[in-house]
Amino acid sequence: MMRKLILLAMVFLAVSAWAVEFIPLREIRPGMVGYGLTVVRGTEISRFEVEVVDVLDEPGERNDFIVVRVFGEAVTRSGGIAQGMSGSPVYFEGKLAGALSRAAAWALDRERPLGLVTPIETMLKLLPELEEEEIP
Repeated sequence: MMRKLILLAMVFLAVSAWAVEFIPLREIRPGMVGYGLTVVRGTEISRFEVEVVDVLDEPGERNDFIVVRVFGEAVTRSGGIAQGMSGSPVYFEGKLAGALSRAAAWALDRERPLGLVTPIETMLKLLPELEEEEIP
């Protein structure tokens, strides 16, 4: 839970600081190609490519995901989607779509693994709820 709170706080601060434009989930379509940013080693930001496989727009905010195929040098160097890549921002058409939230364990392609992106809309809707929770 604490990790989610930190992630949402980081997204909120980043969005506030740079006034990033969002792409709504309803505009995301299979086949769209975008990119994500992560750090594989040290402090150097690395870019990875993503292609939308499907959009899971289910009832309730917590069930919405963008299923993406992830590829590129950063993915190859880390041997797939590494745990530290969670929270990596993902963009389509230069607009923030959300953050890589997990690898799809059922997708065994190490060169082009599947990942799930949590939409930025979902994160922002959940932010007030998380702010109300007590932190132990």
